[in-house]
Amino acid sequence: MAISKLKTKFANNSWINDVKHFFNKINELINYQTPIVLVDNTIVNWDIRAGYNASITLKGNRTLNITNLTPGDYGTLKIIQDVVGSRTLALSSNSIVMGTGGTNVLGLTTTASEFDIASFYYDGVTINWNLAIY
Repeated sequence: MAISKLKTKFANNSWINDVKHFFNKINELINYQTPIVLVDNTIVNWDIRAGYNASITLKGNRTLNITNLTPGDYGTLKIIQDVVGSRTLALSSNSIVMGTGGTNVLGLTTTASEFDIASFYYDGVTINWNLAIY
């Protein structure tokens, strides 16, 4: 039975569509890793399904809202100060910054035009953050 299905696939070239589908999925994964640039608004929205690597240039004090998280998701965020500096990025109430005793406050660099790198892991309840300070 399986051989007859395979012969049919090769006879009508439907296997080509399977190969195209496979490579389209590979390209989606590659593009998923490409950092996305988040839009600077009072509330900065990050749809994790659009990409798990992102960057934001803060032009004011902002709040980060991550959407479409599922347990096991993780991400990396490059947080850039604008030419003024001293900007803040508030995290959601279900966030914890590791090594801070359980706070949800990122201690960002205040230097103008410099950046920090923050990464997180979502366990299904809490967004657990690590911060590499400039």
